[in-house]
Amino acid sequence: MIEMGPIITIGLDIGGTRTTGLCGISSSESVVDLKKIDEIGLNLKIAGVDAVSDLIIDITVAARKSYMKISRLPAGHSAAVVVCAGIAGAGSENDRRMVSIRFQNKSPGDLLIIHTDTFVALEGAFRGESGMIFITGTGSSVCARDRRGRIVSAGGWGRLIGDPASGYQIGLRCLRILGNRLDSTGTEKLQLNADDIMLNTLVTDFGLSSRETVIQSVYDSPASTASLARVVLSAAKRGDNAAQAILVSEIRSFVDQIVRLTQNLTLVDKHYVHMGGLREDDHFAEMFKTEMQRQLPEWEPALARNSPAEGALRLAQSLAATV
Repeated sequence: MIEMGPIITIGLDIGGTRTTGLCGISSSESVVDLKKIDEIGLNLKIAGVDAVSDLIIDITVAARKSYMKISRLPAGHSAAVVVCAGIAGAGSENDRRMVSIRFQNKSPGDLLIIHTDTFVALEGAFRGESGMIFITGTGSSVCARDRRGRIVSAGGWGRLIGDPASGYQIGLRCLRILGNRLDSTGTEKLQLNADDIMLNTLVTDFGLSSRETVIQSVYDSPASTASLARVVLSAAKRGDNAAQAILVSEIRSFVDQIVRLTQNLTLVDKHYVHMGGLREDDHFAEMFKTEMQRQLPEWEPALARNSPAEGALRLAQSLAATV
């Protein structure tokens, strides 16, 4: 007979590019012996149920092995694992259910709760209190909680429908400009000027100099499209008007989406946290802040109280307390 030992608690923020997390031993009031988790990122809609659930299972197995050694449990004892995973692309209830089923089949006895990556970011930023968070990374989305605990969200539609101000959408806009320039030449040879900073970078650094290479980049490796957002950001800071126009248009579209969401909010504390990989770029972050001030001057920027991974760990701890 296997007797249960300590409960291992894991909080995961599985983004489209990177997975970060925290795990530790759950106690009555906190999680102790914390360890950091850093793995590849996966979007559930792109990578699929099997890949995402296997990632969570692998992390669970590794955590159990690590803490079993630390705990030095006697023979016949085991450790239960409680996981909260915020996953990019997890907006579909059916997809979340399928990941949970696969997890339970491969890791019976352990518990998994799944949210979107935006929701665990909201939980981390405000620790269950009222506020709004938006994420601009590979995708984009916005989520808010009012003082009654009601949650509203927008965006997170994914690359096919389109997420404004996301890495993928910005990269795609960049490629459209390149494609239009190729079409306008009537040949495979691009004619670029010195001030075409963005397009010159695509040609020299990424080898996107022909119709074939552009099509291959988009359809054979869609993840690389999002990485081109960095090219747009860099070119905009160096004075490329086309790159700057992409950022202005995308940021304005996303803030328009945020405005529509706020119209469904009442009794809410009007402060927001901006997160995501693109937020790390100072030029992008300042443009976003300026557009927020223009359209929603009553909303104030705030600092996140905790990271998304800490938000997920907090939710996992709440679940562990019920076991």
